[in-house]
Amino acid sequence: ADVTETELSILDVLWFRGGVSVREIVDAMYSEHTPSLHATVKSLLDRLAEKGYVVSDTSSFAHTYSATINRETFV
Repeated sequence: ADVTETELSILDVLWFRGGVSVREIVDAMYSEHTPSLHATVKSLLDRLAEKGYVVSDTSSFAHTYSATINRETFV
């Protein structure tokens, strides 16, 4: 599946940091956190999950997200 530039930026954060929350991804990408940025990143994570590139761990209050493939495999 094709990945947009913004989705690739999210994957970069996941590859560099491992399992992280939406808030941590927003902070890493934009150096600020707003409700609209949070919602946008969450939507993009959902799309990446549908494409099979991301999984979420919902066992705690703050869900964490991880990439399902490494950077080398993706490229």
